Amino acid sequence: MKQHLLQSPLFKGLTEKDLEQLIPHLNGTERSYNRGDLLVMADDQVTHLLIIMKGNVRGEMVDAVGKTVQIEEMGPGKPLAPAFRFGQDNHYPVDLIANSAVTVYAVPRSGLLRCLQENAQVLQNYLTVISSRTQFLSRKLRFLHFQSLKGKLAHYILTLKQKQGENTVQLEHSQAKLGELFGVTRPSLGRALREMDQQGLIQAEGRKIVIIDKRGLEDLLR
Repeated sequence: MKQHLLQSPLFKGLTEKDLEQLIPHLNGTERSYNRGDLLVMADDQVTHLLIIMKGNVRGEMVDAVGKTVQIEEMGPGKPLAPAFRFGQDNHYPVDLIANSAVTVYAVPRSGLLRCLQENAQVLQNYLTVISSRTQFLSRKLRFLHFQSLKGKLAHYILTLKQKQGENTVQLEHSQAKLGELFGVTRPSLGRALREMDQQGLIQAEGRKIVIIDKRGLEDLLR
């Protein structure tokens, strides 16, 4: 268990010995889920801080017309909804669903508070995690609501170029999966890619995208 918890940014900078001393104060328990299981539903109260030890979890939100938007995927070490543990409205903002067999470490409020009070490094890590989550969610909100679909695709393609270091990039997801991430249908996403191809911005061949006009893609972000 210690090795799994040491993967978490909450315990960054701690040694195995440090963590051994903290675990009794955390008073956590392990919970296991199968692929497809619902860990929590949106609006469930956040009674424990859940830390992923094994597996992968996705956060999803359903809008008023029933369309599902995937917010993100999270793997080992990630704390789930850490900022909501101490909020006035401490309820989960999204559904959390297991993408695979998942084990989480559930820490009650009392155990988390004691740990934060007794270890300055963990307190600093917790504040860093909350700040980073706020920045991520702000960028996600802007991405979902203040960019056109072509702008979202341009942002995604340019991010892949930066990551992969080439003008020819490989999409990391299928069009169906990208549609979920962008909050649109697969046909809409496919149509936008074809239009960008016809406009000479990219050349699309399945998951392979050749960037033809980088400046044109950047203009879509404005």
